[in-house]
Parts: sequence; structure tokens; C-alpha cells
Amino acid sequence: MKPITRDILLTLLFKFTLLFVLWWVCFHDVERGHLTQTEWLLGSLVQSAQAHSE
Repeated sequence: MKPITRDILLTLLFKFTLLFVLWWVCFHDVERGHLTQTEWLLGSLVQSAQAHSE
């Protein structure tokens, strides 16, 4: 393996490792809401539409 290729692979591995660690630190305690798939896709539009229809 050429030195430049090895350096690039090591750099990418290091960056993805740091990215995963950062993601885990930021989001490991986040609880998912109890949303249906439609509510998740459309966000608050579904909730406001249901409120107006009642």
C-alpha cells in the first residue's frame, strides 16, 4: 500500500471514529417521541390539521 493511500485511509478512519463518538455523546440520551410515521414525516402539520377538524 502506498504511503499516501495509507495516510488517507487512516485519516478517514480517524474522522469517522470522531464523528461517531460525537454523535453518541450528543444523542445517546435522546428519547424518541411516540409519533406515528405520518406525524414524523409531516411534523406539526398533522397535529394542527387534526385540531382544526375537531
